[in-house]
Amino acid sequence: MPKPAPSTQEEYRAMKKICTRTLTAAQAAAFEELTGLCRAHDKIRLSCPLDGDRFYLLSGEMPDGTGRPVLNSAIAVFEGDGLWECCGFTRPDARKRGYFNGLLEMLEQDAAQALPEPDLCFVADPNSGAAVNVLAAIGAELWYEEYAMEWNKGACKSLHSASLPLSPLRLTSVSGESESRLDFTAWLPGDQKAGSFSLYVQPPSACLFEVEIAEPFRGHGLGFAMVRQLQDLTPAIGISTLTLQVSGDNLPALRLYKKTGFHITETLSYYLY
Repeated sequence: MPKPAPSTQEEYRAMKKICTRTLTAAQAAAFEELTGLCRAHDKIRLSCPLDGDRFYLLSGEMPDGTGRPVLNSAIAVFEGDGLWECCGFTRPDARKRGYFNGLLEMLEQDAAQALPEPDLCFVADPNSGAAVNVLAAIGAELWYEEYAMEWNKGACKSLHSASLPLSPLRLTSVSGESESRLDFTAWLPGDQKAGSFSLYVQPPSACLFEVEIAEPFRGHGLGFAMVRQLQDLTPAIGISTLTLQVSGDNLPALRLYKKTGFHITETLSYYLY
C-alpha cells in the first residue's frame, strides 16, 4: 500500500487518525465541508449521509500557517450483513500524499476483526477521475452501477393516478430506528399488507429506500399508487424533494420512478475491494 511521500512523512505523523461511531457537531461540520470541497472540485454530486455506522477521520492543520484544524481525509462506513459500504473523500489540496491509504489501513484492520469478515464496497462517481484512479490503484474492481434519482414537487408536472384493478392503498407510518427515519406500510382493504418503504428525512428532502410490493400484488400498478401517495404526503412531512438510488439493472423500478416524475441526477459506481 502506498505510503506518504518523504516530504510529507513528518506532517503525516503529526496528523490525528481516529475511528468513531458517532460524529460530534464539529466533526459533522468538517465532514460536510470536506465533501462540499470535493464535489465542487471534481464537479460531481456525490454526497454522504452522516448516519453511518463508523467514520475514519484524518485531521491536521491548514497549510496556510494559521494552525486552524482541518479534516484532510475521511471514510464513512455503512455496515451490512457481510458487506460494508464505504464513501471516501480527500481534500483536493491534500491528495497524493497517502492520507486515504492510512485510513484504509485502519478500516481493513477493523474489518478483519469482524465476524464474519465483510467485503468492502466503495461508492464512486464515474465522472471523478481522481476517485476512479485511487480505486484502481488499491486493486478495487467495478461491481455494478446504480442511478441516483430525484423528484421535486415544484418542478414536477401534474401526474394523474392510473386506473387500478385493486382498491386504493392506505398508508400508515411509524418512527424508525432513528429520529430521521420513517417506515411506511401500504394496506389493501381487509388489512392486507401490500407493500412498504422507508424514508430518511432531512428537510427539505428525504431519501426513499427499501421500496417493496408484496409478491402476490405485483404487476397491478400498486407500486405507482404507493409512490404517488407518498408524493402527495410530502407537504405534511415537511419535504419537497425525494431522492433514491436504484440499480441500473432494475428496469422495472427505473420505469416506475420515471413514470412517477423522478429523473436521473448521477450514476454511481460500486467497487469491491
